[in-house]
Amino acid sequence: MAAFDDGIAALVATADPSLSDLLDMRLAGGYSAVIARLSSASGADLEALLIFLGVALTKDGDAAHDFAGGGGHAALQRIMMRSGDEALAALACEVIAASSRHGVSFPSPAALGGAIRPAPTPYAFDGPAGALALRLRDVPKRQTAQKDTGFIMWPAAVVLARFLNLKPENVAGKAVLEIGAGLGLAGFAAVPHAAHVTLSDYNDEVLENLRYNAALNFEARAQAPGLKFPAVRFLDFHEFRPIPDPDAVAKREPPADAIVPGGDAFDVVLGTDMICCDEDAWSAAAVIAQTLKVGGVAYLCLADPRNRYGVESFPAALAAQPELTFEVKRVEDPQVMQDVTEQARYLDWNLFTVTRHDAAAAAPPA
Repeated sequence: MAAFDDGIAALVATADPSLSDLLDMRLAGGYSAVIARLSSASGADLEALLIFLGVALTKDGDAAHDFAGGGGHAALQRIMMRSGDEALAALACEVIAASSRHGVSFPSPAALGGAIRPAPTPYAFDGPAGALALRLRDVPKRQTAQKDTGFIMWPAAVVLARFLNLKPENVAGKAVLEIGAGLGLAGFAAVPHAAHVTLSDYNDEVLENLRYNAALNFEARAQAPGLKFPAVRFLDFHEFRPIPDPDAVAKREPPADAIVPGGDAFDVVLGTDMICCDEDAWSAAAVIAQTLKVGGVAYLCLADPRNRYGVESFPAALAAQPELTFEVKRVEDPQVMQDVTEQARYLDWNLFTVTRHDAAAAAPPA
């Protein structure tokens, strides 16, 4: 069991600890030390621990699960029964409420010690603008439907992220949108170079996980000169293209900050492996045509049609948009493909570079 050392004590005393610091503490077994401390602390020390746990477990759902599984709920029950202090009991209830926000029932039986939720996966890239290190968490649930494809990392995202880090001029100083962002690797790779980055998806659990990954990687860096914290917003491909039979598609009311047809426009649009069927291909092309500014460019890394269903329709879908021109190149640069072939040797990837023009100006005279 980890000891309650000066590092943990300093984090407990921090009013708003970063998610990155909280993760490091969790992976080092720090919550077991906090749980042990709950049993012996009293007065102001116990109050500080409970306030810290309320903040930490609100920020980090994985920590809420680990805390419960490590016996934290039993420790809270003992505090509520023995303290005789209504203020401390109320703080303990706030910790319970923080856990419940992440689906952790109370009381939860203690499990074996150690981290219950796996650590986020590290990704590291080198480029002319310097090294970039990211940690990204998969959605901590099993995939049960096609809409859950954003729960895990897809190799095309690694390809495009490495491409952007090697050629940061493609996004430098630009407003960038990633569509079908999944875990967000390509969009996050653009953050140090872009004026601003927005990551979008439509699955609520994917969006929640994107917010977690954004906080994990950029909350502590948000004060860096010129770096803006990335936004996470809802975007449904199929809202951008009329559906032949609208009654056959279940609709939902988009949130107030959703990206919708006729709304925001961006200098650059990114996408990786966001096409899983023909309808996705046609809808993604419509999204690109409607979210790119005139003169804007989209970079889309997609598995070859031999390996991914629906991609074969994408060239025709792009060609049907009068504002768009595009070129397709096989990704073969060994620097871009570094490590990727080991992850998925059987796949080939194509990079689509799509430019939006003024359709009215480009149209031939009547």
